[in-house]
Amino acid sequence: ALQDPALPDADLKEALELLSQLQEQEQAIFEERLRHAKGDRDFRAMDALVVRGRLAQASGVNISEKTILDAQAVSLAYQKEEQYHMEQEVHDTRVLGEFKTMKGNETLFKMP
Repeated sequence: ALQDPALPDADLKEALELLSQLQEQEQAIFEERLRHAKGDRDFRAMDALVVRGRLAQASGVNISEKTILDAQAVSLAYQKEEQYHMEQEVHDTRVLGEFKTMKGNETLFKMP
């Protein structure tokens, strides 16, 4: 008679405890990295974390759907903000003939 493979009860309990610890650890790492990415306004890292969060969810890690959706929304806002600044730089370069840094209005060069 065929029977499903199984661990002895003691080993199964230990394995489930280890799984739970690793899931909690992944959740903590995810949340910490998400905080850093938000603080750095790093939409690329946030996009990667959204994917990681989805994979972690599928593996049983307790990451809420709201957290992932919020990260997507914040990432999109940061992307739009950076796009706006880049468009302004192109405009300034073409119209004003100068290039300014994104972290202030320091002029790097002026076109003759």
